[in-house]
Amino acid sequence: MAGAIGKPTKRQRASPEMATRSIWLNVVAPHAKSVSVVGEFNDWSMERHPLQQMDGETWHIILQLPPGTYQYKFVIDGTRWEEDACNPKRTMNEFGTANSILEVL
Repeated sequence: MAGAIGKPTKRQRASPEMATRSIWLNVVAPHAKSVSVVGEFNDWSMERHPLQQMDGETWHIILQLPPGTYQYKFVIDGTRWEEDACNPKRTMNEFGTANSILEVL
C-alpha cells in the first residue's frame, strides 16, 4: 500500500502568502456616472469591481487582495481608462499608455 488513509500528523494552516489584505482605492471623477477598477487581479474586467460614490466627486472601493504586485487602471463611464493620479508607480503597457502599479505587502 502506497499511503495510508487517516488523519494528518500535523494540522494544515493557511500560509501567510495566501492571506488577503484590505486595499482602499479612490479616484476623483466629479461627472462620472460609473467607475470601476480593472487590473491583473480581476482579469481586467469592468464588471467585477465597481466603485461606490462617496460624495459628488470621489469614488472608492476596498479590495481584498493577496500579497503581490498588480497592474491596474480605473475605467470611468465604461470608456475612459485612467491611471491612478494618487499613485506615482507606473509601467508602460502594450497600448502605449501607462498602468498604475499596486504593491500589496
